[in-house]
Amino acid sequence: MKVTELTEENTELNSELESIHADHEQALTELEEQHKTEIAELESKHEDTIADLTAEAEEASGDIEEYEELVASLEKENEQIDSLNNEVDALSEENESLKGDISDLESQLASAESSSATASSSGSSSSSESESSSDSGSSSESDSGSSSSEPSSSTNVQYQNCTEAREAGAAPVREGDPGYGPHLDRDRDGVGCE
Repeated sequence: MKVTELTEENTELNSELESIHADHEQALTELEEQHKTEIAELESKHEDTIADLTAEAEEASGDIEEYEELVASLEKENEQIDSLNNEVDALSEENESLKGDISDLESQLASAESSSATASSSGSSSSSESESSSDSGSSSESDSGSSSSEPSSSTNVQYQNCTEAREAGAAPVREGDPGYGPHLDRDRDGVGCE
């Protein structure tokens, strides 16, 4: 049953990761195309305006007021270009953030896959062990609870899955306790292997 849950979680994480990849690529492509088009249009307008200004300055060098208005228009267009460049920078930062999210999801996926592999490989052996030790399970678990609390105080304790944590007498594992990890806390309430 644990293997099934981990397999489903693994499938959900794979699906979410693929969705994020696809959405990210599509959004980035659309935004890049949109900004390229807008910048090209502004640059084209900018060049046309400069050409017009040059011709007008040669023909009517005395019309300073009109020239100043056209310069102000150019400055506004330059501000728009700067604004678009700032948006590109913001999109780059968002892209880095999305890469971080993808990295986190890949880590969760790797952890789920590791847990699934460990659970499936230890499933048959743990089921036979649980049958042979079912009579003495409760007493040995209470004894091991006190004796295994000392090794669990080590900050390097890590449990691959809840079966391992329970066998060590450490379940439930609370956030901040040695051995706690997000892969043990599926509902993210701060208590793993409930």
